[in-house]
Amino acid sequence: MSSVIHYACDVGSTRNSDFGWARSGGRDVRGGTSIDALVLSIQGDLASGTAALTIGMECPLFLPVPDDSDSLSTGRVGDKDRSCFAPAGGYVATLGLHQLAFLLRKLKRPGVSATVDWSAWSPQPSVVLFWEAFVSGPAHCAKSDKNAHVRDAATAATVMDESLSAARSAGNPVRVATGTSPLSLAGLALIWSGWSDDLRLLSQDVLVVKPEKPFVGTIHPAEGVGL
Repeated sequence: MSSVIHYACDVGSTRNSDFGWARSGGRDVRGGTSIDALVLSIQGDLASGTAALTIGMECPLFLPVPDDSDSLSTGRVGDKDRSCFAPAGGYVATLGLHQLAFLLRKLKRPGVSATVDWSAWSPQPSVVLFWEAFVSGPAHCAKSDKNAHVRDAATAATVMDESLSAARSAGNPVRVATGTSPLSLAGLALIWSGWSDDLRLLSQDVLVVKPEKPFVGTIHPAEGVGL
């Protein structure tokens, strides 16, 4: 089994400095606000081939499509008061798809494939697992923290291991209701970017990581880039 490095992105406008990312590998957590620095960091890890990677985006990565019209505009089971169809959810889903597509195009390389199948994925450097971060309520860091976006990303990245284990035992904490099919934005981005041509990705859910408390440890700046 390979060691695993978890990346998470707090989706927000890169033009308005509302984007943050974090990398959790062992006890080391680092991150920043530059999406270009994120690309360089992931590219470096992919090139080294010494660890398996997962990448999470803090935005809805799959949407429920019901069979019954009465269930239209209804969010996912587990969304609670943060519905993927609320104004904030719709905005961040669109922006997150936009940013994920950008990242995938930059990161594509021979010999590396992608999956959203969290239940079957086993750590290996050649297969990247993509997942959804859902940092809300008490898990959000204090608004007064000048590095709030980076810290929220670290909150998700640092609990990925335990969240994956918990989901394999108890199920995905966010899912579509019975009689509803998932429409995968993650799958759409993977196919668009050429990472896969498997149309089944369009109807697969992704693992949702829902931390319960904020990360309070040290976050080191990415190499050559300040927080």
